[in-house]
Amino acid sequence: MRANRLTRVAVLLFAFCTPIGCAPKTPPTAPVPGSTQSAEDAPPVFALASEVSADDVKNAVSSRITKVTVYSDRALVTREASVPLTKDAVVHRFHHLPGWVDDGSVRASTSTGRIVDVNVERRFLARSTDAGFRKVEQQHKDLEQRLQALDDELAILEAQKAHIESIEMFSLDKLSTDAVMRDIKVSSYGEVVDFVSGSLRATAAARRRTVAERERLAPEVEASKRNLEELRRLTTLEETSVLVTLQGSADGTANVTLTYATPGATWEPMHELRAESAKPSTAELTSFAVVTQTTGEDWNRAELSFSTQSASDPDRIPELEMLALGQTEEATRSVTKRETSFHRAQQAYTEQNMHWNRMNQAPS
Repeated sequence: MRANRLTRVAVLLFAFCTPIGCAPKTPPTAPVPGSTQSAEDAPPVFALASEVSADDVKNAVSSRITKVTVYSDRALVTREASVPLTKDAVVHRFHHLPGWVDDGSVRASTSTGRIVDVNVERRFLARSTDAGFRKVEQQHKDLEQRLQALDDELAILEAQKAHIESIEMFSLDKLSTDAVMRDIKVSSYGEVVDFVSGSLRATAAARRRTVAERERLAPEVEASKRNLEELRRLTTLEETSVLVTLQGSADGTANVTLTYATPGATWEPMHELRAESAKPSTAELTSFAVVTQTTGEDWNRAELSFSTQSASDPDRIPELEMLALGQTEEATRSVTKRETSFHRAQQAYTEQNMHWNRMNQAPS
């Protein structure tokens, strides 16, 4: 299966020959269709989450990213989906979106019919109370107990070996003493040797079997531990779903467009200007757009555009200051800056993005 690349660094190149002092118009580029987000294309983290937590796929739509506008500190993503249209109001779910989608930037439009409502929901990809999570946790505990039982068995065998060796030493000393006091039969000495050697041989064989069983079980315990750690990370990762309620005047099909902003993207321009002495009246200007994105989404084949607008410093309507006349007491006013929805998205991105991308990395 094709690996999902969650960290993108793209270099877009535009080269054109420009007469000095004149800028010709560049012909428009036709948009390239985006990639559909199917179950196979969804980040692997959702497949892992589905093993322990039920995914609400009722009326889930298969959407594709068609356009992305990249700002200095975020990206405005446009998704499109074709959904059935009925006379009744139906909720369509855009799911498997990163947990750091900016709530305040979510917008939806439709080619036909009317949008009744748009809601944004979030849920953790897994909860420690989920039946699937508890099952995996119990399986890991069972494996650890089996490994501990093997360690206990090895300790018992070591103690048994030491005990047999002490019996051997005691028997040899006793045989030496008895040899002075009375005659010792060869059969008596042979019985002691047979008992000690047989016991040591059986103990060594049991130890080899236990060590082999432990070596076979240890990698399974380690794999179970890593799997449980990844599932525990899922309890800190969120998924965003956008619920669009759509109603039409007749049955048919509607194209729904969803836009939202997400942190984790930036771009910077680079330029090269070249001139030839043989053609002093013309110069070749090459412009690059270097894009870096760790939004958690795949922009493969999406139409990219770039903006130099500072989205973090929007224009604000000036506030009218209070003017007091007559005898007044000194008035103080504290202005508290309200945290915007993008600040929440930025915080969620900072807390979750590292685990999100690490869990979605394809194995090398």
